[in-house]
Formats: sequence, structure tokens, C-alpha cells
Amino acid sequence: MIRNIFVLIVFIIQFSCTSKKNNTKTENLRSFDGIENIPEWLKLNVEEALPFDGLNIWIPTNNFQTSSLVRVPRFPRKFSESEINNNEALNFFEIITLPPDKVLNLTAVRNEQVSAQIALGAKIDLSNVSVNINKLVSLNGENLNSKNIQIRFVKYVPVHRARSEYVWSPKLESIIGEGVSGTMDPNVVADPLIEIESVNVPAYRAQPVWLTFKIPKGTHPGVYEGNISIHSDEYGLISHKLKLQVLEQELPDPKDYKFHLDLWLNPSAIAEYYGLEHWSQAHWDMILKYLTDYASGGGKNITTTITHEPWHKPWLNGTTRSQIAFGYRSMIDWIKNEDGSWSFDYSVFDKYVDMATKVGIDEAINAF
Repeated sequence: MIRNIFVLIVFIIQFSCTSKKNNTKTENLRSFDGIENIPEWLKLNVEEALPFDGLNIWIPTNNFQTSSLVRVPRFPRKFSESEINNNEALNFFEIITLPPDKVLNLTAVRNEQVSAQIALGAKIDLSNVSVNINKLVSLNGENLNSKNIQIRFVKYVPVHRARSEYVWSPKLESIIGEGVSGTMDPNVVADPLIEIESVNVPAYRAQPVWLTFKIPKGTHPGVYEGNISIHSDEYGLISHKLKLQVLEQELPDPKDYKFHLDLWLNPSAIAEYYGLEHWSQAHWDMILKYLTDYASGGGKNITTTITHEPWHKPWLNGTTRSQIAFGYRSMIDWIKNEDGSWSFDYSVFDKYVDMATKVGIDEAINAF
């Protein structure tokens, strides 16, 4: 069944990598936003937003439970009283550093995956920043071990402005909000979540850390306690107590969720991003990781493309271009025969649908 429905487009880039010991500090500094130099005015903005001269560690939204709901600007700024009066949501971006005795509290139910963020930044370069959470243990001695805790660093991707944004289309801030920041050429926004042991954080930049807790089915309700440790070469080890309260309620398995989740996945972007040959085994292996992640959120629809670049848009001088950076390849080969007839190769389409179905994405196929 082919259905075109209103779709929420979510780009989730999630991959594992290891830090090379011979990487220069500069390479690591630039890799998380792609900006080599920042102007003095931007440094001054960030300096005004950071409360302390030392290491600033804060909770986005200033509430650990809701901290995952905002994108942390790479270059935070201070807001005026009038700005906050006009938009109270800007309070979520105020940097209030954590006192040493601050306890981070999070609540979840059984069979749930819950995420939270911390962020850090300083007026000097930070080297070898790492974050660790030991196992969380309840008063009864039961534990939520480290295999159920995922720690990732948030990377920033460029968002280029088009001149038309000032003429007829919404500005970035109106759509994404204050999470967009940068030098205007381009701006950057927090998006990919990177699995890596440590990062370097340049001066005058914020670095969010994304924490995901997977609560297994059948986990005993109660309060699980542990510590989150943040280490850097410049400031050593800093720890905060973490409490995760697991409630008695239990979510169904993702395949049994009642809401309809339909996210678009672009296999072509996966191949281009990782430098893989399209439809090679390495490409299929990576596609499986993305499909599995989508299924874990209760994904229902399989997005397929049955023509090349279904969403080409008009561009300059009468040309067209893809609406996104990497474009979409067709999963079906259209072959025109010498006699003018057509034949079709469905092998990629069939394999993709079969792979998605096997991981639990099996309610509908959207064909574009």
C-alpha cells in the first residue's frame, strides 16, 4: 500500500568512532563544528554568557528531566531582560553552573529509553574531555549496569543561510529556535550524536553531552544512584551524584506502541556520509543500524524512493537540485529496452523492505 502522509522529517546521525592518539589538538577542536576561527564579537558574547572564568558545567533548561528538549547553542549568549519578557522560553538557555553538591534527578518507567543532557564550556581550550557514569545501584543492591547507559558527544553541523530567508521564507531562529548559533557564514546547529571516548573543546564554545538510559523490562522499581564524572586535562575530575527513579509502570515493546511514528530515512545520505559504495555490504550493514534505531522508537513506516530524486526543486538559471545535500537514489532501476518497453529491477527495493520488516517496521510502505 502506497500512502503519502504528512511526515515529520528527523535527521538522526549516529555512529561510532575512536579517537586516534596521533590526532592533533587542532583537528579534534574543529571536527565538532567545522569553524576554524571565530570573531572577537562572538567571543565577547560567549564570555558574557559564561558565569565563571573556570570550567562551567550546566544543565540545559536547568532541569535534568527536560534537558534533552533543547539544542544547546555552540556559542551561547546572554539575553536581555526585554528579550526574556517577550519570550520566556529563553530562560531555558540561561547558563546556571552546577554547585558541587548538585544531585541530578531523572525519572523513568520500565522498558523506557530516557535521555538527558549536560553541557560544559570555558574561556580556555579544554583537552581530552571525557564523561563517565558508573553503574547505578538501588538501595536493595540491584543495579542498572553500564551496558544500559550510552554517553555521546553532540556535534554541530552547518546551516547555511539563503538570501531568500530575509525576503520571503522563515528565518532559522523562527524554526529551530535559539539552538542555532555561529558566525552567520554559516550558522551551526547541534544535531549528530557521536560515540567517542573524549573530545577537545575550543575556548568560547559549549559542548553538550547526551546521556541515554535504557531501562530493561522487569527492572525493579526504586531509586538507582551513581555518579557522573567529567574529566578534562585542565580541570581534572569533577563528579556529581545522579539519581534515577524507576517507576512501577512499564511501557509496551516499541512494536506495540499505539502512536504512529513515521520518520524518513535516506540510505543515499548514509552512503555519502560514511564514504561507502552504494548498496555494498558495508552500506547495508550501516543501513541496518539506522533501521534498528528507528524501530526502537516505534517506527511504523518504511520510506522508499521508486524514482531518482523525487524531491528535486527549481534552482538558478532554470536548473534543479535536490532539496537536501545528499539527494535520494531510486531503489528501483528503470530500464528502457530497445523496443521502447520498460523493465524494472526491484532487488534493492525488496532487500530494503525485507530488512526494515525484520526489525519491526512493518505497518506501511511509503513509495515516492
